[in-house]
Amino acid sequence: MGCCNLLSVCPMLTASAVYCIDVLFAPQTIHMSRLAAVIGSLGLCVILAGCGGGSGGAAATGSTGTVVSALTVTSVAANSATLSFATTPASDVTVSVWLGTDDVNAPPLITVTSNRAVNHSVALDGLWSAAPWRVEVTAGAATAQTVFTTGDPLWPDVCRTGDLTLPVDGAGSWSAYSDSNGSIVVEASPGCGGAGSGARLTFDLGDGEWVVAASNDTFVSPVDLTAYSHLWIPFRGTTGVPVAFEVKLRDSAGALSVARIDGGAGVPVWRSWAVDRREFIPQNGVLDFTSVTAVEFALSWPLAAGGPRQGVVEVGDLEAWNLADERPQVSGFERVAHNDTAMAEIAADLLARQQPHGFIPAWFELAPNWHLYANAMALIVFTLEYERLAGIGDASAAGYLDAAERLADRLVELQQRSARNGAWDDSFRVVNGDLALHTGGSRTVWVGSTAWAGIALILARDSLPGGNRYDGAISAAAQFYSSEQNCRATAGLPAGSVTEGSEGNISSHLFLAAAAARGLADTAAPGALAVFIGDTLFDPQQRRFACGVQLDFGTGFDSSSCTLGGSGAVIRADARSCLDVTGNWGVEWLKRQNRTNDALLGLAYSRQVFGTQGFGNPGVKGMGDIAGPWTPTVEHGAGQWAAAGGPDANYVMAEAHAKLCSGGACQGAADDFTAGIGWNTVSTGIAPGAWMYLAWHGGFWSRL
Repeated sequence: MGCCNLLSVCPMLTASAVYCIDVLFAPQTIHMSRLAAVIGSLGLCVILAGCGGGSGGAAATGSTGTVVSALTVTSVAANSATLSFATTPASDVTVSVWLGTDDVNAPPLITVTSNRAVNHSVALDGLWSAAPWRVEVTAGAATAQTVFTTGDPLWPDVCRTGDLTLPVDGAGSWSAYSDSNGSIVVEASPGCGGAGSGARLTFDLGDGEWVVAASNDTFVSPVDLTAYSHLWIPFRGTTGVPVAFEVKLRDSAGALSVARIDGGAGVPVWRSWAVDRREFIPQNGVLDFTSVTAVEFALSWPLAAGGPRQGVVEVGDLEAWNLADERPQVSGFERVAHNDTAMAEIAADLLARQQPHGFIPAWFELAPNWHLYANAMALIVFTLEYERLAGIGDASAAGYLDAAERLADRLVELQQRSARNGAWDDSFRVVNGDLALHTGGSRTVWVGSTAWAGIALILARDSLPGGNRYDGAISAAAQFYSSEQNCRATAGLPAGSVTEGSEGNISSHLFLAAAAARGLADTAAPGALAVFIGDTLFDPQQRRFACGVQLDFGTGFDSSSCTLGGSGAVIRADARSCLDVTGNWGVEWLKRQNRTNDALLGLAYSRQVFGTQGFGNPGVKGMGDIAGPWTPTVEHGAGQWAAAGGPDANYVMAEAHAKLCSGGACQGAADDFTAGIGWNTVSTGIAPGAWMYLAWHGGFWSRL
């Protein structure tokens, strides 16, 4: 039966669901047909067949007479499948399975050895539904390989269910409150996906800053949420309304706690927001989570916001769930194959955009922003592309060497001009065609941006001719962190820390550890920073990074005198889900600390809560931004995700490349949207393309 006949066997399938996968033959006496796996989106249909003239079935026969036959993939679910095969050995036979197609140097995840005739069934737990798997059959001196995938991923439903429902009944009794001339009207709604109850909130902030709708109907009995780590909060809003959406829980004593998304009222399609129970911050008394009786919703006006102040938000039933019970398994780090053509396009696009002063605007269609972090990413791409082309004797390598040296040299000069004790200003402006510092109070330093500038210079130091001329700048940046650590410790802030956010501390440690490995860390203490990250920013119960921590600053921190108006103690974790640390370079940090299982658990959590689809085109699938599963992104949700080895990495890379990249330039996201701590734009820019490049390159992290 050929591939053209498969649809008649599984009529529910479309042509795009048919996969014919070539077997890679070893130069011995191997006889294996091509494998065609046909997977239905509901249930499945897996067929072994001749494809393009091959014989039916699948078998590997070694010179010793060992036979492996009937290799099939069955029982495909969201993140599992079963590998089945039969052995008829005259001697030992080994079947090994790897996650990903490019892990030739990694140990297999599964190895089965047999010396008897038997049918084997091997569970492939932890594969997500689009992950490619490589199977190698070894029989004596002979080997055969095949690569298979289980089809398009089973992307999460936008309407999530949990173990306990907190009903939202818009048809019940509600009270409305506002601060000044505002209004909010509550009506019944069929809820997310038309299932269950819900509320439709039509609001107008008027001349004020907030409106609140409070349910007057308590739950049938008080709800105890202490056994649950999270709530799914399904909601959708109105396009282009930059108003914050707040969800409040009320207990039997009337205490209120609130969780908030800045700009959340602008999410125009149904999304389920995963809210950690610790994200509910006391607003009026301390909430008793053992006795939650009702919900309230509020819309509020963020500072410095512009745009419409009225719209509609719909909310569905809240669903409680516990991460320890719900988190799926991820067995290994998925690798994407090299794509030299795509890498060359991205590098060439950045090269064409480089200005005489060495920098590139961070976003290409927006007002020019000469951002430090984005240009550090460009330097990394230029350096790696120079190295790649020089390695194959391509004469165009010289252009990338020149671009890398101009950008690296400019970074050194800007560091000196910034006069920030080794740090850089976070961004610059152009005056008369040259880069200049911003004026007065608009100058800022962000430890994460300085870390990435330092990382880029380390790569340039190691890879460019005469790169040791950057040693002084690298050491100076390390000295900045040493000063920050000492000043914060003197003031009573946690020892080793350089900021409160997980991303900034992790980026800083990756830089400091790399600098220390080269003898360039000066007096900075990467070990102390690692202890702070591991002990304070990583949640040992949920086994994931929080976004950061809130410290007791009291009346404030004076960095000039290293004094603090508070105790410096940790008040609470910032328990929000942040993709950059749970599913991107936080994963790399954990791997470097020999905490591979924690890294995989972070990826599993991220895949659970950040998977999403486009607003206007739900066919665009991927991972969301730092702030939540709002719209697929390229920098965080494809490139960084794939560079970290996230499940379905090959799928999200293919989606982003085909639908969000063109001619080497990649969009920030599938949709324009501003909410929470993320910023998604359809403009193309440096960082999205650079991270796609690094994912295809595959060897960046190992260079540090």
